Amino acid sequence: MFLFGLATTIASNKSRWIFTGSGLAITCVAVIWAAVLFFQPVFDLRTQGKAIPHYAEGVGLAHQEKYEEAFQAFDASLLDYPGYANALAERANASFAIARYDEAIADYEKAIAAGDRRANTAGMLAYSYYLNGQFDKGADMDLQALNAGNSELWIQFDLRLNKLAAGKIIEATAIYEKAMTAAADEVLPVASDLMSRLKSLTFSLEYTSKAPAAKATAEIEPLAFAEPDQKDDEGEVTSYKEPADEFENGLKEIGVMFDYTGIRKGADVVFKLYINGDEDPSWRVIEKWALNESGSATIPISYAYSDSFSFQPGEYTVELYVDYNLVQRSSFVVKE
Repeated sequence: MFLFGLATTIASNKSRWIFTGSGLAITCVAVIWAAVLFFQPVFDLRTQGKAIPHYAEGVGLAHQEKYEEAFQAFDASLLDYPGYANALAERANASFAIARYDEAIADYEKAIAAGDRRANTAGMLAYSYYLNGQFDKGADMDLQALNAGNSELWIQFDLRLNKLAAGKIIEATAIYEKAMTAAADEVLPVASDLMSRLKSLTFSLEYTSKAPAAKATAEIEPLAFAEPDQKDDEGEVTSYKEPADEFENGLKEIGVMFDYTGIRKGADVVFKLYINGDEDPSWRVIEKWALNESGSATIPISYAYSDSFSFQPGEYTVELYVDYNLVQRSSFVVKE
């Protein structure tokens, strides 16, 4: 339609016919293609005898480790429909389970040829190659799976295993380091969230004997730490130095600074102090939130009540809980 419309705006007859002819050609191709798709029958596996029931029976038997009976069911399924990729892959899995690696390899290859594009099938074929001593073929299949967008970590590690077994140490090392970095990137956020939830549950049980009432809605920026800069005549801190991550030995007082949103007035707010990984319960700050719902705050942590005490060298971690949910934790170091 665009070409037809464009043809009406052109003065040259030759150009007009070029655009009109191109539009007609595209229209004809689109109409023919639509007709072919409309009249082409859609494949229905349900019409292939009892391929589906036999396949389902085989999966159930394999799950019960009744492999010989499972093979009979898969054979019956494939007799009704030889191109059944799922049945081929599951029969391969059953062969793999009882160490029939040659049979497993043959069926995995057939499943992939029949259109199975699952990462698990490609990865299992690659691992079967490895167990069968075909390391280069295993590496090629791992690469094929990875290049198809299947970035599962276990396939990356299997690729490293095939390279290592083939004596390609440098390639294996590079692959292993890349996989470890990817694993860390995926696992760390999940592990951090799980740790926060477990800490919140434990702390809430300690004070209320039940899980936190609801997930925290407060949002807290990373905590910053700063030494006092100036004090008034009564010894109260009036300003702080620039925040830092490390402090000199002999530190007696420090301010915990943070920006926040969503802390309702009256919320239960708790600060916990850890020294080299162990909590010092005497420094828990427990209070009802009296500041605005959003803004900036500075909470002092101090040994200033006595000239005999100071922050000893080590790593200090401060955790902030709102309504018994851990919402932020940050650390600083006191040097030797």
